[in-house]
Amino acid sequence: MSEANQTDMNKLLDEIKSEDASTRKRAAEELRTIAVVNEQVFNALDMVCCYDKDPEVAAAARQTMEAPVFQSFIHDKKQVGIKGKPAEIIGTCEKCKKTLQTGLYYSFYFARRGASRSEVLGYARRTTTNYSIEKTPMKTFLCNHCIGLNFILSKFLLAFVAVLAFFFLLIFSLLFSQYHEVNWLAVLAIEAFVLIMLNRHTTLFRGKVEFAEKMAIRIHKQKLRRQGYDSFFTTSAMKKFGIHIY
Repeated sequence: MSEANQTDMNKLLDEIKSEDASTRKRAAEELRTIAVVNEQVFNALDMVCCYDKDPEVAAAARQTMEAPVFQSFIHDKKQVGIKGKPAEIIGTCEKCKKTLQTGLYYSFYFARRGASRSEVLGYARRTTTNYSIEKTPMKTFLCNHCIGLNFILSKFLLAFVAVLAFFFLLIFSLLFSQYHEVNWLAVLAIEAFVLIMLNRHTTLFRGKVEFAEKMAIRIHKQKLRRQGYDSFFTTSAMKKFGIHIY
């Protein structure tokens, strides 16, 4: 990069941190014209996407993220984790707010829910809901300590609840069997239902990445709701429901 281009780049990086919203927006838009994206530029624009309080500035930054030069940079970053574990980096954790922490960026998608349409197919009714999903996901840096500690605690507590429910139902069934005949198949069915509900509404049987993405959603949900977004998807949910971003 020439000295003149480097000077322009430094100017844009300074402007995108300005207290004036119009200056930040103009800088975010001008970054679409740069020829090369480096880590410093990407991180600065990413911070605006995630944290800028002005919706117009954040929208301009997200549009810049969709520019070919930025998409190429994002693609190259993703290649790091294709054949192995993604490279960990040092940053400020958005959960505990501690600096110089080792961790990873975790992403989730956010959208505005649109109209729903129902149709009857044979004996079943199918409901289709339209979503206006932002193409650029929200990225959140979380340290290994926060993810590891909370992940283990959640597994322990939820497993404890599941075991407690199992023994409570078992003892109740044994006491009830002294006076009435017990349908043990029904007891097992209830236990299976409890486990299914725990799996659906908790992270008991889910992986650490999905757990981290759920944590990222909790961190940003309130701010995104104020901007009009009411639906949030982990990357695994996007794949599960067959949602594709074009």
